[in-house]
Amino acid sequence: MAKVKTKKRKTKPALPAANGNGVAVYQQARPPLGVVSSTGSYFGAFALGGRSFIPTPYNPDDLARRKGIKIYRDMLRDEQVKAALSAKKFAVLSTGWEVHLPDTDEASDTTLTEYKDFVEFNFNEMKGSFDGKILDILTGLAYGFSCSEKEYWSIDYGPFKGKWGLKNLRTRPPDEIQFEVDSAGDLTANGVWQNMVKMPSDKFCIYSHANSFQNFYGESDLKAAYNSWWVKTNLFRVLPISMERFAEPIAVASFEGTELQADQRSDLESFLKNLQSRSGIVLPKSIELKLMEPSKDVGSQYKIVLDYCDQLIRMAILMPSLMGMSSEQQVGSLARSQTEFDIFLMIISQLRRELQTAINEQIVKPLLDFNYEIEHGQYPCFKFKEVTEEAKQNQYQLFLMGLTAGALTKGPEDENALRDLINMQPLPQEITDQQEEIEQAKMDNELEMAKMGPMPMVGPNGNGGPVPPNGNGNSNQPPGKKPPPTKPGAENYAAFSEEQEAELHEYIRGLRQ
Repeated sequence: MAKVKTKKRKTKPALPAANGNGVAVYQQARPPLGVVSSTGSYFGAFALGGRSFIPTPYNPDDLARRKGIKIYRDMLRDEQVKAALSAKKFAVLSTGWEVHLPDTDEASDTTLTEYKDFVEFNFNEMKGSFDGKILDILTGLAYGFSCSEKEYWSIDYGPFKGKWGLKNLRTRPPDEIQFEVDSAGDLTANGVWQNMVKMPSDKFCIYSHANSFQNFYGESDLKAAYNSWWVKTNLFRVLPISMERFAEPIAVASFEGTELQADQRSDLESFLKNLQSRSGIVLPKSIELKLMEPSKDVGSQYKIVLDYCDQLIRMAILMPSLMGMSSEQQVGSLARSQTEFDIFLMIISQLRRELQTAINEQIVKPLLDFNYEIEHGQYPCFKFKEVTEEAKQNQYQLFLMGLTAGALTKGPEDENALRDLINMQPLPQEITDQQEEIEQAKMDNELEMAKMGPMPMVGPNGNGGPVPPNGNGNSNQPPGKKPPPTKPGAENYAAFSEEQEAELHEYIRGLRQ
């Protein structure tokens, strides 16, 4: 069979193009635009031949499809599930939140501060507390996602009267919520469905927990805990029956001979059926009554399995064991508990980043775009404060080291930031104004001193001239005895009086500040 030769296609390098001056310049290659891949059949179906995509809103969570999303609501009634999820939610909110100014020099400080104040005004003035709204959004940990409608209004009071504000944030139950996406996996313009009614997507804040493959339904923390929860739930149903069956010993009557008389058998059976704690009976020597205890403690066997199920549930929700919410291990080493706590902080930090991204992109930015012309794409950002007191102390110590080394200067705003780190009230405005006046006076004084030139040296008797080597006005130094060590620069003011030396120290301290 003859071989068919195929020619390899050669790719030509980018040719230089001539500019207006006839100088050759290379054109930058253009990246391929658009999306060529698709979500496959993950969120929809393809028509015959695979040429067109038909979006089919449905939750890809197989457990939610089989049992209904209400299964997660049933699991939330479990005490271990409630404790673990509540700990994660409250840990996210434990340190509070703040709105940060963008790091830019393009706009004036007044404009940036107004943006920040406007966002804080809306978060503080909306119906209910914003912390409560965040807890509602965090229901996505249990259901995989949360869908919160943004209710706007025209502000009719305060410094932002006449602007569009955020009146409320209403988180809806996830039972009837569905999402419609295109073949690229993006939410369509009316991609939020409730009871088969299409609603505009930009009207909602959608938080998707662990949203792999652009899955707007996210993934519930409780999905991995379902099997353990199912075993625990069914074991609890059997436990009361077993406890009732084996809580009391079994009464066994034995007798000598071949057969009891009919009246004796009837009386003995009636007694055994109605046996109580205060029951008593008189028996002949030929009949013996024994109470047979169970061979094993049935309750302890159940407890081992139940504790193991709690441990698996907590592992599925990513809750460390030495956090005070477990019973299988009451004590542990300090190093292990610290390691588990550090891992827990990593988990909480990731949750915070997910939540910050959702709030900034879907709440803060649209709210500002409705009211301002944002230049250079610089927006204030919502952030949670630091998690640990150790991180606060590190920040505080670093700032103090910078002040001591002269690398930083401390102003009224810096002092208020430090006070916030150590949970102190900010300085009153009148004290802040006084500090600014003092700082300005020091700067003016420093400028005047610079114009006057260097200060003349003062001798031991108040006259000009060099300072004696021993620094005490006595030039007679004992032979072989070295003068006492002095700090660098101390020879210039060693012979000052105490008042002069104190003034000089104060002046140098002011220069460093």
